[in-house]
Amino acid sequence: MEYDIEDTAEVKGGEFSLSDAKSMYEDYKTYWFDIYREAKIDLLMAVGDKATHWGNGWDSNYKLPATAVVVNELPQFIHQVCNDIRQNTPSIKAIPDYDSDEETAEIYSELIRAIEYKSCADEIYDTSAEYQVTSSIGFIRVDHNYCDEEGDYQELTLHRVTDPFVVFLDPASIECDGRDAMGAVRLEEISKKDFKLLYPDKQPTCFIDAHDSEKKKTITIAEFYIKEWTDERRKKAVVRRYKFSGDQLLDETTFPSQYIPIIPVYGAETWIDGKRYLQSLIRQARDPQRRLNHWASKESQILSMAPIAPVMAQVGVLVNDRNQWQNPGSEMVLEYNAQDIDGNPASPPQRLAPPPIPTGIINAMQGAKENIKEAMGLYNASIGNRSNETSGVAINARKVEGDVATFHFSDNLRRSITQVGRILVDAIPNIYDTPRVLQIITEEQNPKLVGVNGAEMQEGQERPFDLTRGKHHVRVTTGASYTTKRQESAQFLADIFKQDPELMAIGGDLLFKNLDLPGADVLAERFKKTIDPKLLDEGKQDPQVQQMQMAMQQMQAQLQQALQALESKHGEEAIKQAELQVKQGELQLKEAELKVKIMELQKPTEDKGLEANQQLFEQQIKEREIALKEAEFQLKVTQALQANAVQESQLQNMQPLGQETAGALQNQEAMQFAG
Repeated sequence: MEYDIEDTAEVKGGEFSLSDAKSMYEDYKTYWFDIYREAKIDLLMAVGDKATHWGNGWDSNYKLPATAVVVNELPQFIHQVCNDIRQNTPSIKAIPDYDSDEETAEIYSELIRAIEYKSCADEIYDTSAEYQVTSSIGFIRVDHNYCDEEGDYQELTLHRVTDPFVVFLDPASIECDGRDAMGAVRLEEISKKDFKLLYPDKQPTCFIDAHDSEKKKTITIAEFYIKEWTDERRKKAVVRRYKFSGDQLLDETTFPSQYIPIIPVYGAETWIDGKRYLQSLIRQARDPQRRLNHWASKESQILSMAPIAPVMAQVGVLVNDRNQWQNPGSEMVLEYNAQDIDGNPASPPQRLAPPPIPTGIINAMQGAKENIKEAMGLYNASIGNRSNETSGVAINARKVEGDVATFHFSDNLRRSITQVGRILVDAIPNIYDTPRVLQIITEEQNPKLVGVNGAEMQEGQERPFDLTRGKHHVRVTTGASYTTKRQESAQFLADIFKQDPELMAIGGDLLFKNLDLPGADVLAERFKKTIDPKLLDEGKQDPQVQQMQMAMQQMQAQLQQALQALESKHGEEAIKQAELQVKQGELQLKEAELKVKIMELQKPTEDKGLEANQQLFEQQIKEREIALKEAEFQLKVTQALQANAVQESQLQNMQPLGQETAGALQNQEAMQFAG
């Protein structure tokens, strides 16, 4: 069935009322309040908010010190972890369950890849990971929409959640990916103009504060997801979606999956006495960061208290030039009296050194920086700074330890993306349930078309596919993207060919195929033409050679049958005749292969890019022709021997006593014919 986005399910008054929605929102909000409060402090620390760096960020009466300084060390560590996650692209793969097969599961995987591509899934996953690392929680949202304005077909889509603090998941959910959630609430702020376009017969009132709606140009509406069981015996679930303004139900729809389509991406998760605690990467580094700010401010305060140009002079020396020496930085020339008030020679004014920064402050700042690193488990080698290690092995070992210390972030993201895949494979049979042609994307990132559910099969499609049948599981793997893998393959092949250049003649086309350069595919195809066809395992064998090979297999089968006939009267005769047929077939196969090789060599030399070696190819053609003539000669000899064998068999049946004489005469005639 096609899921109507506007009005899938009939609105049932009284089943889920506005008061129910308000109560559910308050319960969910209360549960997440403490977690979100700490998460917001993390975010404000990460962006360098001065009030948060010096206080709690919530006290409006807090006054910053006059010399408050922020030396924010946190972003470099956040970027290190987030960018490591970006480099390891997750890949969702469908696995067939009952009533399905590998090929259909592969179509599922390629369709999911197309959904991710159209939805810009990289941005969605990266955004959720950044919030997870920085504030301890992020979200991914799955939805469905019409493919075009005509509204004939729908498609599944993924969406970013740019503000995780307006999403509230079921407090009873305990799974790390939220797959057991029975409900969710999402607040959405829209303009009154857009509200009128979406709901022309509704009044624009704010869900959070309906009385404050007239003062703003935007309002907040609330979207509720509720999972219901429709059959207790088989545990069949349906997810209903409701939208409310401040005073009424806007619409009710049904999401085409048994899972709540809002997936949490948790940071470090801990449970104590049944209560969930989430921590970001920088949660334990907040106090060391504030300590660094404190001592950096002390340093600035001491320096600001020192005079700009401290000067010491004898009394009376600056009687006429005092104004110049009060601000010596503004004067090009400074004058003074060479004599004091008694007429005696006077020493010139002298500059005094500014007070030194106490060593304790410098040490405290360095200690605070080390505390920040220790709190996150990331040291100099992990962020690319010089460390105490001197060897490359030691540096890499320290970097690996840093990656292990933060691996739970990427692992939790992988689990959440697995839930995304689980929702997609559950919803695909409901959204893509009509005969249609889909554009999918292969693992090599190549788009292709496939007809499903009875639609006409497309070019290159070998069999029909029904996406509405069968069940599938999902598995998510993380690693380098296909482009990165191709670059690694090209580098590996280049190193191998450098060590053994002769291998270039065997696999040079693979090197050119993996190069990320314009025209590399064309060069790979041209180079492939210079490789021995026997080395190309592509199943594109010459038809004539293929027929001869099939004939050879039949002859070998006949030979096996002849071997089983040894105990019969004519066993030896049958074996001899079968051996001759096999020999004849081998010569015919050799002849066919030689003809194919000669046709290859006779192609225009421009195709091979070897114009300078024309004479060499002509010589090779002559040699092949000679070999072909020799094969034809051997074939004639074999045919003569086979004819003699048949005649010998007949003579054996007719003249048993003259068998040896007749055989000798026949062999002599065969030798004369061959000569």
